[in-house]
Amino acid sequence: LAWAQQTVAAGMAALLAGSIPIWMALFDRAAFGKRLTRAGYAGIVLGFVGLAFLFDPFGEGSVDRLAPLAIVLGAMSWAAGSLYSRGAQLPRRPLVSAGLGAFCGGILLAVAAALRGELGEGEWTSDAVLALGYLILAGSIVGFTAYVWLLRSAPTSLVSTYAYVNPIVAVALGWLLLGESITLQMIVAGAAVGGAVAVILRSSRVDLEPGRGL
Repeated sequence: LAWAQQTVAAGMAALLAGSIPIWMALFDRAAFGKRLTRAGYAGIVLGFVGLAFLFDPFGEGSVDRLAPLAIVLGAMSWAAGSLYSRGAQLPRRPLVSAGLGAFCGGILLAVAAALRGELGEGEWTSDAVLALGYLILAGSIVGFTAYVWLLRSAPTSLVSTYAYVNPIVAVALGWLLLGESITLQMIVAGAAVGGAVAVILRSSRVDLEPGRGL
């Protein structure tokens, strides 16, 4: 996501990342046999239509397709990891689990940065320090820890509802703070992805007999 946002606007990146509940529903069906209603399958199809539209199918935009693809792959990985974590043997304290995840991710990113020769490019400006501090506090200590705790304490369908809010907030902040334009493509695709998430989450509340996964 960090790499892709060098060329992808924050609002569009958030819309692509908002596909996480779609992937969670699909993987939950495939791997754990969680059956879906017809509405759930319709929501998945609608979500894919929205994602395809964000990929600029008519070739009129300036956004490359590799960076959006990287965001979608990241969303798929996040969904798979979230589902796996439900039954994995993890530390009981959410803060420890979140810290270990961030630590391991930091090691991987440090290795990648070293291989790309980026370690000497860091500049400790006041803006950089404030941004880093905000990400550490709000994004990791508060946000990610709360997410890990919710995965254990609430139904997956309920936890996924954060995907309603994130894209809307990101698009609004991108327009307000970064001067990003809100295009018709983003509105249509965002409505499709948001509608898909709503349909999937609503259908997941219906009790169904467990099916068989892969």
